[in-house]
Amino acid sequence: MLEVLSSISKKLVWTKPITLLITLVFMIMLLSSIFNVGYFKDDIYLIPSLVGALWAGLLFNLVHVFPHLPQKPNKDIALLSRLKLRLIRCIFSLLALGFLVLTVVVVMLSFKLLGIWRADF
Repeated sequence: MLEVLSSISKKLVWTKPITLLITLVFMIMLLSSIFNVGYFKDDIYLIPSLVGALWAGLLFNLVHVFPHLPQKPNKDIALLSRLKLRLIRCIFSLLALGFLVLTVVVVMLSFKLLGIWRADF
């Protein structure tokens, strides 16, 4: 699981500035819709901007966290270094599990919210 997420994020590492820009755009749209500022005075953009911000945040986390996964420790490395690498990989495993759970939650939330938005507008 970790290697798959790491390989995907290494392939998408060139999209770092794009994901940052998309995340900022959706967050600005969301905050503008919440506070009724500028062009987004109606609530029509609130749900799509929330869904877009959630997806952009997940992509941002994927691209910025998982390329830095350390390799599996070899037998040639000292004991404390192996323990350190295993602890770091354990933390990455917890992050990957959280990322996958959040992805499932965002998929379900996207279907629900976009269904509500489509029915209202």
